[in-house]
Order: sequence, then C-alpha cells, then structure tokens
Amino acid sequence: MCALYKGIEIPDNDTERVDAVNTYQILDTEPEQDFDDITELAACLTGCRVSYIGFFDDKRLWLKSKYGLPPDLMERPRELTLCSPTICQSDLVVVPDMSKDARYADLPTVKNPPNAKFYCAMPLINPEGFALGTLCVWDTEVLDLEPEAQQCIRRLARQVLSKLELRRQIVDLYRKTEEVAQALEVEKTNAVKATGLIRNLFPSSVASQIIEGAPVEPRFFGSATAIFIDFESFTTLAETIEPRVIIEQLGDFFSVFDRIVEKHGLEKIKTIGDGYLALSGLPVETRDHAQRACLAALEIRDTMEKRNAERRKLLLPEWPIRIGVHTGSIIAGIVGVSRMTYDVWGDGVNLASRLQENCVAGHINISEATVGLLGDTFELEARGELDVKNKGSVKMHYLISKRD
Repeated sequence: MCALYKGIEIPDNDTERVDAVNTYQILDTEPEQDFDDITELAACLTGCRVSYIGFFDDKRLWLKSKYGLPPDLMERPRELTLCSPTICQSDLVVVPDMSKDARYADLPTVKNPPNAKFYCAMPLINPEGFALGTLCVWDTEVLDLEPEAQQCIRRLARQVLSKLELRRQIVDLYRKTEEVAQALEVEKTNAVKATGLIRNLFPSSVASQIIEGAPVEPRFFGSATAIFIDFESFTTLAETIEPRVIIEQLGDFFSVFDRIVEKHGLEKIKTIGDGYLALSGLPVETRDHAQRACLAALEIRDTMEKRNAERRKLLLPEWPIRIGVHTGSIIAGIVGVSRMTYDVWGDGVNLASRLQENCVAGHINISEATVGLLGDTFELEARGELDVKNKGSVKMHYLISKRD
C-alpha cells in the first residue's frame, strides 16, 4: 500500500523505510569503485545511455553511483525522480516509453530535454522488506529489453544489496566496538571511583588489601594510642540550632580534625554522633604513637579555641570540646560484608572515651599509660586518681602544651 507525497505515491511505512536506509550510513558518502562497476555494467548490458544506484530519504533521491550523468548531479527532489514509483513495487519495473505512461509523462526528465523514454529499474529491497532505493537504467530511445537482460538487472541489484549488507555489518561492528569501548571506559571510571572511595574509607595498607582482593585479618596491637573527641552539651546545641546548620557546622569541624589527624600520621577510625575517634600506631606500628597523638590533640584543642573565640565575637553559640587520650592494647579489623567497616576494640579505645567524659571542656585528659611514653617533652598537670565507670580508680593528667 502507498500514501501520497507531493502528488507521488510513497510506501505507507516510509518513516520506517527511511530509518532502515539510515542504518547503512550510505547517504552522502564518497564514490566507491564497486558500485561504479555495477552501474557501468548495467548500462553496457542493456545498451542504455544512463544508469545509476540511488537511495531515497524522506525528501530526495541521492545517487551513490551514476553512469552517463553529469558529475555534479548528486541528488534530485523525490517528487521529480523517475524512481519514486519503483520503491512502491516489489520487482523489476520496465517501461518501454515513459511519454505514454501517466506515471512518468509529466516528469521534467521525460517532458523536457533529454526527453527520456525507456526506463527499467529494480527496487533494492533489504532482508527486512524495506525498499532502500533502486538500480536504474534509462534511455532517450524506446527500447524492448530482452528477458535475459532483465534478469541481469535483477542479479546486479542483488549484488548491490550484498554490498549494502556487508556495509551494515561493518557499521554494526564499529558501533558495537564503540559501545564496548565506552562500557570499558565507564567500568574504568567506576573502578577508579571505587578505588578512591575505598582509600578514603580505610587505612592505606588495609585499602590496598581490599583492592587486591586479599583477606584482611583481624590484628592485635600491643600498644597504640587512642584519641577521643566529643563536644560538650551537644544535645543542647542540637535542640537550639537548625538541623541543617548544625550538620554543616559539625561537618566543618570534623574536616578540620581530619586534616590535623592526617598531618600527624594518625588514622581516623570513625565518628559516632558528635564523637570523633582516631588512633596512632596502627595499622602501621610506630614507636612515637603517643607523642603523635598528643601533638594532634593539642592542635585540635588550639584550633577549636580560636574558632570559639571568633564565635563569641559574633555572639554565636560556642562548640566546647573535651579530648581523652589513652595508650593501651587494641584489636583492629574489618567488620561487615555488604557495608564493610574498619573498626577497633579494646582497652585503649574504651578508656580514651572514659577520659573524655571525665574532662573539663577545652582540656585534654590523658592517662598515666600515655604519660609514661612522653618523657619530658610535654607540660602536664597531674589530676590525681578519679573514679571511672567500669574501670575503677584511674590516674589522670591534663596535657597543657609541648615544651620547646
């Protein structure tokens, strides 16, 4: 069945037909010798002065190859071409004299010079049943084409279609290759992102094991120093400040802690609400882990003092902190499967938390075990023994500063 387009018949499925033409990526391509050989052979076999291979899009007939036509003639409007009726057919179209055929008599090529008469064309129908274009011959003389010559045109049309299908396979191969390349690039990008995320979430040595697929075994550290930071009266702050603001502010402070901790070679373990836990001396053991932890604690305390002084000037609520530092045994390892976490357990962590709870805001409370590793490099203030929940009596000291 055919519809009308500017007075000419076109296939009812013309939109789908044009889409099929585009899958070959043949329109507006450079001349190719294989197609030129076919058009010349078609002219020689039939004795016609003109032959061409053309493809229809929605508005024009574009000539891939031509014989007997001007070199600069590359396309014709669809409604003015001889081949528009042909793509509505399923087999060879032979018209001995177009001037006597109502479908062709008023076309410019027939009515005006060169006054074409004889016409023969085979629709180029692909395996899906779409007429992509035509292999056509025509002449200015009335001809009677022998059946053998008609069969030659059919055979040549099949050769054109074979070349088109090979072209489509190559186009599909390029497309699939490009899709694979893009998919690989996406996978590569995702892998880089995942690797970066893992390295941000886990200590460097642990992250390397995870990335390499090696098992991360739990590990016991006989001596490491924990630093636990908490904001005093955080619950009151949370009740008086807008949630978005308090989260942004907390995130800002934690980012400051992250930079200081990294600077002194500590490993951030996690945040627990408004609490912040970092360890010195793991997962890579160091002899000076207690000194590193104390230097980080002093810098965090001093930084927060400056921040709170600025907030006082602006009449903004302050964020007083308490810091506990303790040296003891630690067990570290990976927990979880779908959401893995690097976590720590042991006396070193628990007592650091208790020391923070028994600390005055703006101070650093350290245990005697940590003091024993510091020598005389830090100025301390003894606090005596204080009762600690679940720990009994514990000797404590305030860390004041580092001696010059």
